[in-house]
Amino acid sequence: MKPFKLTIDLLIPTIITKQPVTLDALLWHCNFLHCHDETVATKRIEKYLKKTDGVFHASALQFGVTSQQTLIACESVSVGTMREDTDLHPDLFKPTSKKKNAKNPYPNIVVTGGAYRNTVRKYQSYHAPVIVFYGVGDGEAVAQMLTYYVIAIGKNATDGVGEIGDVRVEEIEHDRSFFDAEGQLNRPLPLEMYKKLGGEDTEETQQLGLIPPYRLNSTQPCVVPERIKRIII
Repeated sequence: MKPFKLTIDLLIPTIITKQPVTLDALLWHCNFLHCHDETVATKRIEKYLKKTDGVFHASALQFGVTSQQTLIACESVSVGTMREDTDLHPDLFKPTSKKKNAKNPYPNIVVTGGAYRNTVRKYQSYHAPVIVFYGVGDGEAVAQMLTYYVIAIGKNATDGVGEIGDVRVEEIEHDRSFFDAEGQLNRPLPLEMYKKLGGEDTEETQQLGLIPPYRLNSTQPCVVPERIKRIII
């Protein structure tokens, strides 16, 4: 198993949750779509990625930028399920109503709360030329899995947010899955493991699971990387 770098074209801005997605979680998703078994999907990760002390050598998502193309903060809108008998009921839409005016052409629709606000939501999103992951393992096989099974990355990926394009892989000399070249953290690590590997002194931790699917596995105090991290490509 060798260190590698994945570079993925980002076509549509992506929404980052409290913690950016890690490569092993993304690969678990691919495996689950392949075998439809959560336990098998977890075991199959070891076929692609190196594992040390219960942690896969797989970085969190990073945004690749250049001097001409930097990271851009955007706003993405997500529209939930529109129900025919309520959200799309004809009584809600009265363009010929005598009560309509320039400020409120559809007076029956309440946009400040209720069903509308629950269905139409705005999220902070981010766009850069590419997103980057680091790992140690079979980079070519990982790239093939992502190319076949993943069309978008991030929150609300099934709603057309975070759409990706080409996935490219290259072997690199050093393992950057845990720490970058400057020694900054690249993925969540257990506090004790972080200290053992020479991480900077810190007691700031979050209680996280490290093996997907996270809801089925125990959590532990972890040191986490920057939520929004940029690297020069």
